[in-house]
Amino acid sequence: MKKSFLTIIAAVAMTLSANAQTSIIPKVGISIANVASDPKNDEAKSKIGLQLGVAAEIGITDMFAVQPELLFIQKGTKSESSDFGISAKSSTTLSYLEIPVLAKVKFGSDAAKFYAIAGPSIGIAVSGKNKVEAFGVSDSEDIEFGSEAGQIKRTDFGLQFGAGVNIKNFVIDVRYGLGLSNLSNDSSVSAKNRAIGITVGYAFPLGGK
Repeated sequence: MKKSFLTIIAAVAMTLSANAQTSIIPKVGISIANVASDPKNDEAKSKIGLQLGVAAEIGITDMFAVQPELLFIQKGTKSESSDFGISAKSSTTLSYLEIPVLAKVKFGSDAAKFYAIAGPSIGIAVSGKNKVEAFGVSDSEDIEFGSEAGQIKRTDFGLQFGAGVNIKNFVIDVRYGLGLSNLSNDSSVSAKNRAIGITVGYAFPLGGK
């Protein structure tokens, strides 16, 4: 019985391996990011940042694949206020190395194959900067990461949902990143990343059928 079970497992693994198509997908694009906060900041607006990285699409079947990625993505928020005729602008930029591991469901023809994608991600902040402009003067400072008051947590867990299309080997991907981690060390404040990512890439097949 044990040998039969192992034989079945080996046969399934060989079948998946024979059918699998693995592709490496370098990609680049933009992020449209904001921070969802509580108490709510009515002056907060989305800011545009850079997003680039590489994905590995590991085919399991013709319709299903697993796609781990390594991304550099800029998140954050910006705001603008005006009091007594004096305007002020502020911008927060948070740069992350992010690793999503996504399930991918594909459908369509070889010429244009659409897909839906979803899964968890973890981001590690590598840098951050606050910039303020007022009275015609601009000033900036680096953000400190850590677990103390006044610092921002470095690790950000989240979920990603999206869709895209492969046109031949070109890939267009649109996705929403839902941050689940509170970036603030103050228990009375909630600040969570939100980001829409739009990227284009090119799939380089490595093997499989």
